[in-house]
Amino acid sequence: MSTYMGRELELLVQSMICGALLVLVYDGIRIFRIIGKRVKSLDTAVDILFWSAAGLFLFFMCLRENGGSVRCYLLCGILLGAGVWYWGIGHFYREFAFILAKRLHFCLQRVTIFLRKYYSLTATGRKRLEEKKEEWKVYAKAVTDVLTMEG
Repeated sequence: MSTYMGRELELLVQSMICGALLVLVYDGIRIFRIIGKRVKSLDTAVDILFWSAAGLFLFFMCLRENGGSVRCYLLCGILLGAGVWYWGIGHFYREFAFILAKRLHFCLQRVTIFLRKYYSLTATGRKRLEEKKEEWKVYAKAVTDVLTMEG
């Protein structure tokens, strides 16, 4: 195989990796959309930012690796890499990441509920927190008085 053909094959593999990488990042965005609260304007803004960044990423990849010329096989490689990731490997990644993100979301919800229940995020919690602060001040003053009497 000539060096020219070897370089073209290397570019094809790089474009496939870039396509798979873009789908991987977008899968992460999709998982956060599924788990989090949906805000249509935020979804639109994230999509615009993602596709703008993806376009710039692919443009600079072509510019750096191929002297700025866009060749059909590079576009096909990007689509092939994206397709292989999306319909192949990406399925397992999405399942694993979705389960992991759901569990993380569940844990964060429990921590939030705990904080709201026992601390200053609710009226009852603020009252309880103030009572504990007063108890602590009384306790600290008593300990200080005892220690100063012994010295």
